[in-house]
Amino acid sequence: MYSERFTMQNRTVYKLLAIFAAPTVVAFLFSLRVGISLLLLCGLVVIMLKSLTYQITVEDDGV
Repeated sequence: MYSERFTMQNRTVYKLLAIFAAPTVVAFLFSLRVGISLLLLCGLVVIMLKSLTYQITVEDDGV
């Protein structure tokens, strides 16, 4: 009797763990993906701005 109740409690614990852990893992992976894409986007913007300012300074030096 005790072992049956214990396994039932274990199952409910696993269910609760799955209910709470799964969205956390999904949210973590999603935020990680979004963070990486934002970093790449920021890097591209910085490179574009640097190249633009470099072109402007080169043109100014030519004049």
